[in-house]
Amino acid sequence: MPLTPCPDCNSSDLRPVLRLPPVRAKGAAVARTSRGSGGEIGARRSAAIGAALVAIVLEVLCAAHANASPGSRCRHYCASAIDECQQQGEPRRRCRQRYVRLCKSSGFTACDLTPTTTSTTIAPPPPTTTMTPTTTTTTNTTPGCALPGHCSSGTCPAGSVCGQLSPGLFCGCVPLDQTCRISEAPGCGGTCPSGETCGYSSSSASCVCVDAANTCVIGQAPSCGGTCPSGQICGVSGGSCVCVDTDHTCEISAVPSCGGTCPSGQICGQESGTNVCTCVGPGATCTISQVPACGGTCPGGAVCGQASGANFCTCVDPSNTCEISQAPSCGGGCAAPGQVCGQASGENYCTCISTSDTCAISQVPACGGTCPSGQICGQQSGTNRCICASSDYTCAISEAPACGGTCPGTMSCTDVGGMCGCG
Repeated sequence: MPLTPCPDCNSSDLRPVLRLPPVRAKGAAVARTSRGSGGEIGARRSAAIGAALVAIVLEVLCAAHANASPGSRCRHYCASAIDECQQQGEPRRRCRQRYVRLCKSSGFTACDLTPTTTSTTIAPPPPTTTMTPTTTTTTNTTPGCALPGHCSSGTCPAGSVCGQLSPGLFCGCVPLDQTCRISEAPGCGGTCPSGETCGYSSSSASCVCVDAANTCVIGQAPSCGGTCPSGQICGVSGGSCVCVDTDHTCEISAVPSCGGTCPSGQICGQESGTNVCTCVGPGATCTISQVPACGGTCPGGAVCGQASGANFCTCVDPSNTCEISQAPSCGGGCAAPGQVCGQASGENYCTCISTSDTCAISQVPACGGTCPSGQICGQQSGTNRCICASSDYTCAISEAPACGGTCPGTMSCTDVGGMCGCG
C-alpha cells in the first residue's frame, strides 16, 4: 500500500530532507474494513496499523529536519559520499565543496552518483543509493527486509543478514562480511572486508568500514589521531576527524579565526553558516561572508546574498534573486519565464513557481492559488501546506477526523493518524 505521509519529501525543491522518487501526493493509504471472516478483517486492520506506523515514522523524520539550512542538509546527507571521495585520495575540502555544490544545484540525488557494487535491501523508503566511507565497499539499497523495529524477523538472501542500518530506523540486508553497517553506534563492532576496520564516523553518525591506512575518519574529536594517506594529516573539522593535505590545514583550524594554510592565492575563512574553515579564491569570498551582511565577492557576475530562509550566504544569478529574497515579502526575480517569486506554502523561504501553479505559494487556510487544469487548491490533510489535488482525490485536502473528500474508484477516505488517505 503506497504511503505519502510526508509530501515535502517528494518535492523537486532542495529543502525537503528525504529525497524520495516522485509519487502522486494522495495522502496515506489505509486498508478498508468490510464484512467478511474475522481473519480477513483482522488482517486488514493489521495492515492499516502498519501503514499508519510507517507514515508516522516518515512524518517525524521529515519534521526533524525541516528547519535545517540547505547547506547543512547537503553536508549531512552527502557525508558518506564525501568520506568515500576522500578515501580515494581527493582532499576532503575538494570533496566537500564538489558534493555540497552539486547537492545545492541538483538536489540530494547528486550525492548518489558514485557507482555501486554491493546490493543491499531496506524498507522503507523507496529505492535510493547510500554511500559508505570505505575504499572498496559501497551499498545500493532497495526496498525489502522488514519494517522498522522488526529487523530481527526480516529475511535476506543467502550470505546476508537483516539488521537496522546505521544510521537510521530502517532495516536492510547486508553481506555477512559487512555487519559493521548494522552494528550499534557508537560501539560499532561488526565485520568488514579484509583490510578494513569497523568504527564510528561522527561525520555520518554511522558505523562504517574504512581502510586500515585511513582510520582518522573514525577517530573521535577533539583528539582524533588516526592514520591518514601519505602527505596528509589528521585533525578536526566541523566536529569530525578528517585527513587534509599539508597545504590545506585551514580546514582543521578553529573558527572564527581560521588561521590554517591554503594553496597559493587562496584565503582561509569561516564557511558561511557553518562552524568550519575553508579555502576560497579571492573572487568567491561570498562563501566565507556571514549573514546578514553577505558582502563577499562572486564569480561571473553573480550577486551575493543571504539564501532565502537560511543562515548562509550564497551567489546567485542576477536574474534569479528570488533565491536570496526573504519571506514573506519574497520580492526577488525569477530566471525562467512564466514564473513568479513567492513564499513556499507552509515554509519560511521564497521560491519560483509557474503562474499556473501558484497554489504552491498560497498560505493556509485560504489556499487560493491557481492549479493545473482539473485540479483543486486546498490545505493538505494534516499539514499547514496548500497543494493541488485532482478532482477525484479531494480526500487529500479534507481534514481528519471527518475525512469527507473523494477517492478514486471504490476506495474510501479514512483517517490515518490525523491525516486523510484513500484505502
